[in-house]
Amino acid sequence: MKKIILISLIAVIVGMTTDCKSQNANSADIKIYEGYTDLGLPSGTLWKDTNEVGFFSFDTAMSIFGDNLPTKEQMEELVNICKWEWDGANYKVIGPNGNYILLPAAGRIFDGTYADAYSICVQGCYWTSTQGDPIADITAAWNLWFYPDRIKITNSPYWIRLTIRLVVNK
Repeated sequence: MKKIILISLIAVIVGMTTDCKSQNANSADIKIYEGYTDLGLPSGTLWKDTNEVGFFSFDTAMSIFGDNLPTKEQMEELVNICKWEWDGANYKVIGPNGNYILLPAAGRIFDGTYADAYSICVQGCYWTSTQGDPIADITAAWNLWFYPDRIKITNSPYWIRLTIRLVVNK
């Protein structure tokens, strides 16, 4: 008998919680993107707060992350609209609304299995989902490439392993 009463009480509490949420007129319009930051960009793109763990070739990044990789246009928007402040190992990327993300200079893997020692804390390289122009007949894709003194969108061969920062749209 005690179990039935306890189960009934839990069902009532759960039902009340569900009813309370459904009473909120805006609840259907609110989307929660935990772990993503709204920088106030015109496109509505939200940027993930942290990098994915590891370095990825373009093909691997596309097969794992697909539509959550930023496009070249989203990356250009980040570069052109946000304020970028170098802190010695990261860029603090500040959106028009004052929110920010940190993009670490995590380096890249050009040849081999370890990040190039000279590139860690000096160079940040992030894939986009946009295929680029071939480089000497090698398939390539667009990416963000930065150093303490410059930020650019460039075209790199698919096999180079770069960092990943994901996005979602509101």
